[in-house]
Amino acid sequence: MLKVVDSDSFMKEIKELYDTAFPREERYLDFEPTVKQMEAADFGKRRGELLAFGEDTGETAGFVGFVMVLFCGDIVHLYYFAIQEKLRGRKYGEQALNLIRERYRDRNIWLSVELPDENADNQQQRLRRKQFYYRNGFRDTDVSGEKNGCMLQMMSTDGTVDSDILIQLDKLINKMITEGRKLQ
Repeated sequence: MLKVVDSDSFMKEIKELYDTAFPREERYLDFEPTVKQMEAADFGKRRGELLAFGEDTGETAGFVGFVMVLFCGDIVHLYYFAIQEKLRGRKYGEQALNLIRERYRDRNIWLSVELPDENADNQQQRLRRKQFYYRNGFRDTDVSGEKNGCMLQMMSTDGTVDSDILIQLDKLINKMITEGRKLQ
């Protein structure tokens, strides 16, 4: 059974998965400074958190994946979410999303996915990813845009995205990028 485990214990594995699961153009935040900035308080509130998922095997938990979430208003934005490649297709992603929904049960959950593109090298992966999120309760919103040359669409658990909160979220991300660069 999957559970949330101490992310500090799996930081090396999380960083490796981050580097392999996301194309370079999607890794526009440097990992270590981003984690520091995300966990920093902003007006007395944490900006987000890094959760690691482990398979409960009794006394220990083997690393399965992670999610980096950002908090903005009453939403939780799944910024990076990945399951180890060798473990995909075994319902771990579904279990992780269930843990996330339970942890943030009073909030709308947002995420961004690559838009399907017949000319993209990873077109099948994009389609499978969207289907995965559909099966797990996410719905398309009418918000899409380009980030570092990648066309993304917002999905959410209730099918809506508040434009004011989206602007706040974008400012938060830009602030974290700026502050993260200062730490390097």
